[in-house]
Amino acid sequence: MRITDDDRLFFQQWKQTTLPFEKWTHKAHLLVSFIIVNEHLGDKNAIYKEMKEGIERFNSIHKEKLKVGFHETITRFWLNQMELSVEKHKEENNLDFEEFLNKEKHLLDTRLMFEYYSKELLFSEQAKKTFVSPDLK
Repeated sequence: MRITDDDRLFFQQWKQTTLPFEKWTHKAHLLVSFIIVNEHLGDKNAIYKEMKEGIERFNSIHKEKLKVGFHETITRFWLNQMELSVEKHKEENNLDFEEFLNKEKHLLDTRLMFEYYSKELLFSEQAKKTFVSPDLK
């Protein structure tokens, strides 16, 4: 897949914690995970490590603005969804992030995780601190 210069710049701003907090949206999480997954496709540990460390670094700069902070299960859920989707399109070398999302629109639905997790489980202290398997699907 193709990472545009604008996407690389966004990723660098996130990594260096210069990205404004207001720009750290669900779609921004998807873009960052898209880049990380494409860089480390097939290496779940490297993908998870880079994403977790990046989120924690970014969050440490914006502590006062956070509502939840790092959530282990939600992070792993979305990384898994991204990995599955990237894997489906890995041979499409000219596919950029926006084109990818047009093919994988379900990733934009923030409610997707509730098809897999009950709110009670997902918002439990255990799910925040450690990965828990889905209880619905």
